[in-house]
Amino acid sequence: MRQSGKYCENQAPATCPAGWWGKPICGPCNCKADKGFGQTCNKDNGTCASKTLHYLLPNSDTCYPRDCYKLGSKDMTCNPATGQCNCYEGVIGRLCDTCDSIFAAVVKTTKKVNDTAYQDVVTCVVFYEECPRNYAGGIWWDQIRFNLEAQQDCPEGATGTAKRKCTEKQSWAEPDLFSCTSNSYL
Repeated sequence: MRQSGKYCENQAPATCPAGWWGKPICGPCNCKADKGFGQTCNKDNGTCASKTLHYLLPNSDTCYPRDCYKLGSKDMTCNPATGQCNCYEGVIGRLCDTCDSIFAAVVKTTKKVNDTAYQDVVTCVVFYEECPRNYAGGIWWDQIRFNLEAQQDCPEGATGTAKRKCTEKQSWAEPDLFSCTSNSYL
């Protein structure tokens, strides 16, 4: 407490500067930027807040970036406790990058509103002779015809070639990352 007056009879609550917390004595926030936290914290208890465009899952010590799929999400905001993005109707998944059908993909298309007007809409479209563009294993897999095997560079932080089969029975198989080597081993 700060005191003022001729005999220090007046007490005013202390306000800690930005990046500090506590009463009556201020201490640094100790928010870890490398874990996705911002520089500010709760002035009463020192709890760190996530950086802008990040979210914090319950019981986690790390804030994660809001990684909403731009095409499938209405905006880049998400639920701060779950990371669930704000999806267009019919689009699902935490990132708004998935459709109910394993044979469908999120696409932007044009819809006729009346005889003279059209409107862009985001929806799920089923692909009948190919596996749709899809995200799995940290990789965006391009659309490919049934009964072929796709090859892509390994996910970020790894070197090599990842493979994934596309079949008409199950659409995409799980990615095969066997040939991917972490850069930390190179």
